[in-house]
Amino acid sequence: MAVFSAHICQAEHNERVANHLAGSPEMYDWGITAAFYSAIHYLEAKFFSLPSVLHTETSIPKGPDGKLEYTAHAWRQQLILAKFPQVYKAFRKLRENSEIARYLSYAQPAPGQSPYAAPAMQFFSQRDAQNMLRKELRDLKSGVDIAFCQFLCSLGFGLTGSPPGPNLFHKLVGNFRSRDELLAQTPVTLTRRFSPAEIQAIEQALSKQGLSLSRPKDEE
Repeated sequence: MAVFSAHICQAEHNERVANHLAGSPEMYDWGITAAFYSAIHYLEAKFFSLPSVLHTETSIPKGPDGKLEYTAHAWRQQLILAKFPQVYKAFRKLRENSEIARYLSYAQPAPGQSPYAAPAMQFFSQRDAQNMLRKELRDLKSGVDIAFCQFLCSLGFGLTGSPPGPNLFHKLVGNFRSRDELLAQTPVTLTRRFSPAEIQAIEQALSKQGLSLSRPKDEE
């Protein structure tokens, strides 16, 4: 299981590859597949912020016989529908178009029609590939809203083994929705939900970025 920072790095790398390929007149069909693989990692990064999920493969339910009830791809779709239905349409289009681009898995033709004979680069235009990035991938990234998670990761809270590690990452994600909401807190208001050691870790991490919590008026 990879942590948030690893999935974000991979997502951003895949997105850069997708943009490069989609800009190529000779390889743009592979830009669609790279865009889908970027979407997978943006979603897995968001799943890591949910302690009840963490990662698709590690959260698949098992039946009474101990066997997994879903494949990883099928369970990921269930998670998206349950947790982030607002991005499912974009995800489905990225997935389906990438499958066509990779496997030529066109929809079944109507009775009496011949199967499609076109390879991916004849089925998709270069604009189709670029639109996968400009619309579907953009909409998915916006819909899962990972900006606050990325901010916490920049403070070092999304890394395994880094004090105080992922536990504080998940606690912060569970209590706040944005960077500004966290920075609006004072050490006193944080004591309602965080231990002294956790508050100290938060203040030290913010200080390294030149940031700080708000101060009570009597300290200003």
